[in-house]
Amino acid sequence: KRDVSEDILKRKTTKAELIGGETAMILWNLIESHISFEKTLQESNIKTQRIMDSILAGVITIDGKTHEILDINPFGAKLIGLPKEEIVGKICHKFICPAEEGKCPITDLSQEVDKAERTLLNAKGETVHIVKSVKKVPFRGSLHLIEVLSDISEQVKAKEEMKKALDIKTKFTAMAAHELKNPLTAIKGYLDLVLD
Repeated sequence: KRDVSEDILKRKTTKAELIGGETAMILWNLIESHISFEKTLQESNIKTQRIMDSILAGVITIDGKTHEILDINPFGAKLIGLPKEEIVGKICHKFICPAEEGKCPITDLSQEVDKAERTLLNAKGETVHIVKSVKKVPFRGSLHLIEVLSDISEQVKAKEEMKKALDIKTKFTAMAAHELKNPLTAIKGYLDLVLD
């Protein structure tokens, strides 16, 4: 398509001379503007897609009425554990939300989800700990939901390990205090006897 447009632009003067007059020049200027706009739009779409693909969080676009998943970036597909092609077109509550159909927290229950800790059940049945935010975005006359999912599984795992270590430390400290208290009590008793 781009080659044809550039070819048309190269032949602009010749065609304008054939058609004749200012009307032809206005028409060709409009065509040239349209081609330039189309090229700029295409470059913008490529740039936006590259940005989406590089984000280290799942970004999912959902139709606010049908709840169909319209788009998902690679990190989001990785969190779910399926290729993008097997996710796009599906209904969101089967993948990213445990809510039943007709009970969407955002569109049906008017709740806000902003940086809320949640769990996601991936395709393998594994639990993925996430922080989830959802924003309503009007786009081309309809409502879209933009969901951002950040994987916090490593932080949750580290927190659980720290809690276990703290529990072990607490038990050890209590046991050590008890074990030290018994001999000290005996020594104190013997010391009292010697002093009497």
